[in-house]
Amino acid sequence: MSCYAVASLALAGLYWLVFRFLDSLPCQEFLCNLGWLIAFFGPIVVISVIAPLANYGLLLWERGKPVAYWPMLRLFLSAVGSGFSILVLMAFVDSLVSDGLESIDLSPQSLIAALAFGGLTWLNLSGAHVVLRKAAHAM
Repeated sequence: MSCYAVASLALAGLYWLVFRFLDSLPCQEFLCNLGWLIAFFGPIVVISVIAPLANYGLLLWERGKPVAYWPMLRLFLSAVGSGFSILVLMAFVDSLVSDGLESIDLSPQSLIAALAFGGLTWLNLSGAHVVLRKAAHAM
């Protein structure tokens, strides 16, 4: 579990460095660097949405089986999603510290996105926990 946590934190640090690098480009606005932002974070977002759903589906399919199929690949994809979740939380805290409570958006769209993000993060972490537990019992 500690290796999984270290990998997730390392990926989050990498994402944060890329995020800060894109923010420091001469244009100084994300809309100007939107192509770079999508090119780097697009696949990460896709993995962080699809991996927990696929992992959960595989866990339902493997119900009752003591060994998880492809545990290392599933844990890697889960760590990619966990790193992205940490990045989003770090960006939220950073904007909260720098801009205060004015940076909080309470529109219905952002609340729905926050609920979806929280649900996918929970699904990702609980799936990784079950895969780690099955891998530990298999050894």
